[in-house]
Amino acid sequence: MGSATEEIEEIVLVTEFSKLRAAFRVDEVDRIYRVSYQNIKGIPAAAGDAESAITGMARLGDDVIMMVDFERFIMEVGGMQDFEQCGNQAGAAEFNRQACHVLYAEDSPFLRAAVEKTLKKAGYTNLSIHSDGEQAWKWLETNTTDSGKPPVDIVITDIEMPKMDGLNLTKKIKQHSVLGSLPVIVFSSLISPDNEKKCRAVGADAQITKPELGALVDKLDQMLQR
Repeated sequence: MGSATEEIEEIVLVTEFSKLRAAFRVDEVDRIYRVSYQNIKGIPAAAGDAESAITGMARLGDDVIMMVDFERFIMEVGGMQDFEQCGNQAGAAEFNRQACHVLYAEDSPFLRAAVEKTLKKAGYTNLSIHSDGEQAWKWLETNTTDSGKPPVDIVITDIEMPKMDGLNLTKKIKQHSVLGSLPVIVFSSLISPDNEKKCRAVGADAQITKPELGALVDKLDQMLQR
């Protein structure tokens, strides 16, 4: 008597980042948690280099959950443009890019390093780079005086970040008496119709989908030359 073949049920999680859909086959789904950005802690600076696959951590009861850098995985699989080419294609601007101070907030160590490399290659070498919205906001507050001039010329921010997300960062900037004039570009893999409405509601001036680096440099040129 032959043994019956056991049927194994496959579980597939489908994600959508940066206009790219990907499927992940997993062994088991215990449950789905909704975690507020306020409950997500950043990773130690020593571990936050470009090789890190972790963007943050959250405590759920007695467990510590590591937040995986999904964007890195998706872009390495096939959704990432050539950053070197994007930098080259940007072309020469009609103004001095080096004189423009750009603040960039992004929790993915991989993307922080890649975007920094591209911006510097394009000529935007005066950068203040932060790993979450809270860190970026504290830097802005600390470096803002009553002179009426913001400490940077433009802000680029991701949406999903630990401690303070990009929407709240943008809202705080736009409601500030001095910083309110700063243009803010939301650079995220989560640019959906719903998120576009949320970005407009908090005052974001532009929204660009990762990893469109050429479009990001073009938008910087356009907004800073106004």
